[in-house]
Amino acid sequence: MRNTTEGDALTAENIRAALSETLSLTPLHYIYPNTVLMMDENPKGMQSFNLLIKGEIPGISNSMVRSNGSNTGLIIFNHPLRWIYSVLARAEFRWFSDQRIKLDFPDVAGFNNPSLKTEDLWTVDFWAPTAKSGSLKKQTMKYLNENSGYSAAVKVINTQVYQLRYASGKAKRELKTGGGKPASLGFHKGSRFINQPIANLVNDIQDCAFIKNPVLNDTGLLFNVDMELSDVRDLEGLNALLQPYGLSLVADHQELEMLVISKTDNLN
Repeated sequence: MRNTTEGDALTAENIRAALSETLSLTPLHYIYPNTVLMMDENPKGMQSFNLLIKGEIPGISNSMVRSNGSNTGLIIFNHPLRWIYSVLARAEFRWFSDQRIKLDFPDVAGFNNPSLKTEDLWTVDFWAPTAKSGSLKKQTMKYLNENSGYSAAVKVINTQVYQLRYASGKAKRELKTGGGKPASLGFHKGSRFINQPIANLVNDIQDCAFIKNPVLNDTGLLFNVDMELSDVRDLEGLNALLQPYGLSLVADHQELEMLVISKTDNLN
């Protein structure tokens, strides 16, 4: 082993340099299984360790939990800050979905970073005593709130939502499951939704790119359902697919728990 690099370093020129032992490239900062980032061993007597980096570091995007026995660490690296907050919130709040983030500042491009600009990628490595590892993601969010220039808090606000509703009298196709092996492949051509709770259908709806508001289950259905799904591109197409089963997705407003993120430092 002479070096470890990113994939774009695999060129004919670099292969020849490696064979002739003249290769000179900056190695990746590997994540060792049980050590803090950018170190090959933990400091003696380490009780906790926190690291937050803005800007891409060499290596692929990833996240993992590691432990050395006395300490447990969570690392999420080379991701937009919105993605990191979403990962942490999903573990902390059962109601959370991507649609339940509200950004309370105008310049959202750097925070969302959909094009993955390297200067707006973030890495967080947070270690705590293993006895406190049950709240590791909660502690990591608190650390981000204190150091990233942004702060997330749960607030109840009046929010645009979609209500998934059911009217049995309008159903032309049987919705209640006939049993069988559960299957759910989302909204794709030829996909089937078999023996699934209605809550899973809500999740699949929220995975549609055109759904920008939270989707709430207002069906009152307690039984599992069977449906034939297909590719959908907009709300009209989605409702056309739901209608034969007596289902509809209706725009509404509701007081709802949201993860509201504010900007606390104009440097970011």
